Amino acid sequence: VELMYTNAVSIAELRPSSGSVSGGTVVTVVGNGFSPLFNDYMCVFGAVVESTSMRLLSRANFISSSALTCVTPSGDDSHHGILLDVSIMAGNVIIGSSSHTKESMFTYYLEPVVSEVVPSVGSISGNEEVAVLVSISPTRVGPSQNIAWCKFGSETVSGTVNFDTGVVVCLTPSLVAGPTFTNS
Repeated sequence: VELMYTNAVSIAELRPSSGSVSGGTVVTVVGNGFSPLFNDYMCVFGAVVESTSMRLLSRANFISSSALTCVTPSGDDSHHGILLDVSIMAGNVIIGSSSHTKESMFTYYLEPVVSEVVPSVGSISGNEEVAVLVSISPTRVGPSQNIAWCKFGSETVSGTVNFDTGVVVCLTPSLVAGPTFTNS
């Protein structure tokens, strides 16, 4: 039986620190003490002391001694809008966890569903303001984050969001004439 000792790992930051509750967000875990000797790192989303139903596991990929990546698993409504601790497991042992700062914790958000775009017709030259109404208000990730993204066909542009009304305002990009589908 071989016993391996390792330095404790620490997590300083998650990039990005939020993602859809449907999962699939590639997260870079920035910290130190990661070792290539372990090939079974796991990211644990949710507090270590919480019930296992609140903990979500994802295999982590070793990048360097200061970075791992993992893909967020899908959550459910109980995970929406709360900050989740992120821990690192090797085997079945927790060897490091987030520093309980906003930068080192993860938040799941619900995907807003576009219900209407006003106006629904615009010039191909773009640069026109449109209001995108969503059926659920986007989740505020931080106290001053009111940035949203609108996707017109294959073009993505930044916009602003009013959390009280669920309205996202974006400027249209220039596009080729024809139908274009918009997502917020």
